[in-house]
Amino acid sequence: MAGSPGALGSARRSPWRKGPEGGPWEDGPLGWSLRPLSARSPQLIYMHWMNTVVNYCGPFEYEVGYCEKLKHFLEANLEWMQREMQWDQDSGYWHQVRLTLLQLKGLEDSYEGRVSFPTGKFTIKPLGFLLLQISGDLEDLEPALNKTRTRAVLGSGSCSALIKLLPGQRDLLVAHNTWNSYQHMLRIIKKYTFQFREGPQEDALLVPGNQMVFSSYPGTIFSCDDFYILGSQLVALETTIGNRNAALWKYVQPEGCVLEWIRNLVANRLALDGAIWTDVFKRFNSGTYNNQWMIVDYKAFVPGQTSPGGRVLTVLEQLPGLVVVADKTSDLYDMTYWASYNIP
Repeated sequence: MAGSPGALGSARRSPWRKGPEGGPWEDGPLGWSLRPLSARSPQLIYMHWMNTVVNYCGPFEYEVGYCEKLKHFLEANLEWMQREMQWDQDSGYWHQVRLTLLQLKGLEDSYEGRVSFPTGKFTIKPLGFLLLQISGDLEDLEPALNKTRTRAVLGSGSCSALIKLLPGQRDLLVAHNTWNSYQHMLRIIKKYTFQFREGPQEDALLVPGNQMVFSSYPGTIFSCDDFYILGSQLVALETTIGNRNAALWKYVQPEGCVLEWIRNLVANRLALDGAIWTDVFKRFNSGTYNNQWMIVDYKAFVPGQTSPGGRVLTVLEQLPGLVVVADKTSDLYDMTYWASYNIP
């Protein structure tokens, strides 16, 4: 049963050191329980905001038409999710979506010095801290909403990944590399320890992924790179494949979709294995931040055995209107590696 929230919080200002660590003991008022995290890092959040998104759809933005369309898209999407959360209050999926949005609202409220907690429907600024969360989704929202000047070039990417079996299958290593422009240099390794439950019911089980360690940025509540080490003994990582098939943008709609950054976090929390992770993630495909995801299950890896003990590697690829999932464990064991370079 949700009780009084508690949180642990710690932060160091160096962008290269261990960053915020914390989490509420129960899935109660996140607007209160996560305040220590934002309260201890307002300078980093301010600097990251000024470095990256301060002028995005700001007063000097010349593409006013695109910015209006983006604002309306985000407002409509948030409103649709609120309706779904109200309509299906017993759903474990929508419970996790609500917790994610409450965490974002708690971060923004704390930064702005507000002390309140929503008990019912609540609002999130479409062009506030949400902008920091949707940096990946924007790579596809921009062309989908006909922004004239887009940032991404197909195949350019900003990360690569390698999964490697050592000789004799004595160990399995997972590596992820991210690079970007100098304005994104403020980086934080974050650790969350939550006590979230699978659903809103008082007797619901704790989610498998209550502990997570991930690379991240100030003001973001997910990785964005993406690289996660989860308490469920899963490692989730991706490289971006993007989409430049203009015919597919018709599938990017504000209703019936959950943006990628939210689906990412919900899957991380609810999944016990790669099959569950991909099943959760592919629901309400937004067609934005189109990636190749790799889910490594260390529970299924047996050191020293030439054949796996189960489904070690699950790969998912997303495009607007399409999600494909495959068990790539055999390929990993046959080649002794799996590499991902921002291409399908």
